[in-house]
Amino acid sequence: MKHRWLWTCLCSSACLWASMGLPAQAAAPTSQDALRTEAVQLARSSQYDKALTIFKQLEAQGDHSINFWADYLTVLAWAGKNQEVVDLAAQQFGTTLDPLPDYTLLAIARAYSNLGELSQSDRVYALLDKRGNKTASQLYAAQLELEQALDAMGRKNYVEAEAHFSRAKQEAPATEKNFARDVDARRAALYVKNGEPGRAIHILQPYAEKKQITPHMFSDYLLALRLEKQQKKAIQAYRAYPGDPEAELPAYGLQTMGDIYLREQEFRKAHTLYLSALKKNNLLYARLSDAYALARLGKKKEALTQYRQVLEESKYSPKIENLVASDGATYLHAGDLHLARQVFGLLGKTPAEKEQYQLQYGLELVHANGDLYDPVLNFQRDQALDGRDYHKEARKVLNPLGASADTEISLAARSALTQNELDQGRFATADKRVKALIDEDNDAAPVLSVSAKNDARRERNLSVWATSSMDNKRNHETDLGLEASGYVGGNLTATVGYGHSTLQDGTLNASYSHQYTGLTGQFAWGSAGLFYDHYTNGLKDGWHGALGYDLSDVSSLAVSAGRRPHDAAGAVRHHITENYRTLSWNVLPAPRWSLTLSGEQADLSDDNKYWSLGLSGHYALGGRHNYFDTLPFAIGRSHYDHRSDVYDSPDRSLYYSAGWSRHWLQKNQDRTWAWTNMLGGGHDNDERNGFSPSTRVEMVQNLPAHQKLRLAAQYNWYFHQDPNAAWNRRNNGYQFELGYEIGW
Repeated sequence: MKHRWLWTCLCSSACLWASMGLPAQAAAPTSQDALRTEAVQLARSSQYDKALTIFKQLEAQGDHSINFWADYLTVLAWAGKNQEVVDLAAQQFGTTLDPLPDYTLLAIARAYSNLGELSQSDRVYALLDKRGNKTASQLYAAQLELEQALDAMGRKNYVEAEAHFSRAKQEAPATEKNFARDVDARRAALYVKNGEPGRAIHILQPYAEKKQITPHMFSDYLLALRLEKQQKKAIQAYRAYPGDPEAELPAYGLQTMGDIYLREQEFRKAHTLYLSALKKNNLLYARLSDAYALARLGKKKEALTQYRQVLEESKYSPKIENLVASDGATYLHAGDLHLARQVFGLLGKTPAEKEQYQLQYGLELVHANGDLYDPVLNFQRDQALDGRDYHKEARKVLNPLGASADTEISLAARSALTQNELDQGRFATADKRVKALIDEDNDAAPVLSVSAKNDARRERNLSVWATSSMDNKRNHETDLGLEASGYVGGNLTATVGYGHSTLQDGTLNASYSHQYTGLTGQFAWGSAGLFYDHYTNGLKDGWHGALGYDLSDVSSLAVSAGRRPHDAAGAVRHHITENYRTLSWNVLPAPRWSLTLSGEQADLSDDNKYWSLGLSGHYALGGRHNYFDTLPFAIGRSHYDHRSDVYDSPDRSLYYSAGWSRHWLQKNQDRTWAWTNMLGGGHDNDERNGFSPSTRVEMVQNLPAHQKLRLAAQYNWYFHQDPNAAWNRRNNGYQFELGYEIGW
């Protein structure tokens, strides 16, 4: 990044000539003189664009006087347009700059210096020295010190550089009030370039606080703050900027501030700044960042247009394509499969390149839930994905690549497909694929990677749990459980479990034990399981089966059926069981949204019937740093055909709730917390509507060797209960949960 020095001492032509000890023009001022004076006044107030527009008009009108060129070149220098200064001077005067006054020669000398053309700068300073200009001689001496400082900075000898910077300031004439500021601007810019943004902040912060900072210095200050990850401080400084930052800051300064807002997830502000930057300069990386901001604002069509333009302008540069691919992977981690698919579809100019990027897309799909080697990134990704995976999309993308004529792509694709099977728990299929890959090439990196992961897979799991709850109807239930599962071959897992339940309804108590065993199979389309259930305390044995079918990577069906005790103390005491059937549809209709529509129907052994319907889900507000917020909600209705005297069986029951939930990570302890607050209500039959807020805290502690501990506590309040039923109801309730699991 080239840092531009700005002139801050500028007068009208007559005043400038007089200040050099030369006579002003004797002739009466013309309309061109008046316009030129107006342009100088505008430049004095930092309105460079308007001033330069007037100079261009005067040039077009034929004003080619020495006064005109002197002022024009000086204002260009003041505006920081160093290249235009030297180009215009060379065009109009060649190497003979003698006609120009000293103040313009100083502007040209500085422009050459700022561009790093030190030999040209020395030539102009020598001309000034020959004229006997004391100010120029002092500036020349300061310039020599400055050049030595720059040389030392290039060698990263900061002690030597600082000594020369200090002497350069001392050598400068007193009339050059902004020389020290300009030197500090150069110092700070070089420290940023050398990877020392902290030093740059130390130099520039006093100028920012005193509001004596130039637009380019301020842009460097913002860049240094961004590099030091001091986004909050940068935002405060930007808001305190004395002028209009969008009008005054150069394009790279606006881009830097856009990047800061982007990091803070203030995408709308970032987009506004990128637009302002792009109006001043077509910065490729500003457009690329703007595409990301647009995507996060939900403007996906505009984002894809920006991505396409960036790729075309870069002529499909591999560096730019890799950055676009990185954005695509980010959208996958955020759960936006559709956008990620479209972004990866833009990549690659030739068929071979397109195939390579489709392979990268397939690998990102397979590893979407993999370790990102940063606990915070893993946490944010897991919260955003909300349990989803991309097994189907991975097969769709990788299967054709497995037949590629490019042997490396083919092998990598088939290795990724094997990893996909492994992640889905289809161990028999994975074993078969790994063997075939090793027989083909046992030295290839993708083969070695998936083979190692297959050898290290966890095939067994043990979990124990305990829960206790009480509701407003005095239903008190305590459950204890133990379950063990293990892979037995053929993509099948065997499970055995034991549970004990104690139920209380007021003064009525009942309990029973439950043993179950069964098999679960993993298939390309989902899973299926069948279990036998044995119950004690005179209850009839039962069974249950479950089937999960993946309609797509964002939609699935779950079906279950079986026979079990009806979940109520009175029902267990009277040995009442139910033949039940459930159906649920889970869909992720859009990024951030998760919806589950569920239904259940049961035939009870006392000839009663029961059904329920419910809709639940949440909207993800998103997160920053180590926390993630959602808005959960639920609504449901249930019905019994007739009322029973031994268990609660309302003709109709309605409930609804909505609230706010925050998950956060304690990175150093590898612990996650969730705090959920709900406002709910509901009623049975013709009772008046009740109000039941609740709060819940849950902690999950990850332990070494694939162990996990879970604790949860919930407290419920019940208000505005129906007076005809309130005499037998509680005004509060609770739920406690404890769980532990280990896999190996």
